[in-house]
Amino acid sequence: MALQDSSRHRPPLELRRFGLPRPASVFRVWLVSSLARLGRFDEAAVQAEEGLRIARAADQPLVLIVAHYVAGFHLAHRSDLPRAIVELERSIELCRTWKLPAWYSSIASILGYAYAHSGRMEDGESLMRQSIEASRAGGAW
Repeated sequence: MALQDSSRHRPPLELRRFGLPRPASVFRVWLVSSLARLGRFDEAAVQAEEGLRIARAADQPLVLIVAHYVAGFHLAHRSDLPRAIVELERSIELCRTWKLPAWYSSIASILGYAYAHSGRMEDGESLMRQSIEASRAGGAW
């Protein structure tokens, strides 16, 4: 039996470089967001931290973007706005640096919310408007 070319089963180089969200990352998004919405913040914190640990180990931009977004989402819902803003700003910075707009609208909307609720109304409104426009443009900014 001839050996199969294993390169057929590997994602293209570009996808390996930027990183597809791994199942552990993708499922953690929904788990953390659900726990945060239910007010189960301690459980959400554990899962968000694990997501950040996985993302740092993977060292892939998209995985890092998603992990910082999820951590910020949890912290914003917990009303820990200063820490939420740090995580969300990191996530949006990675989106811009790596030119990966797919998550931009989601990140910008919750970051805008965090800005507004922390007293930065103009920044919050501006970012929420950008989020809406990016969403209308299909994620591009």
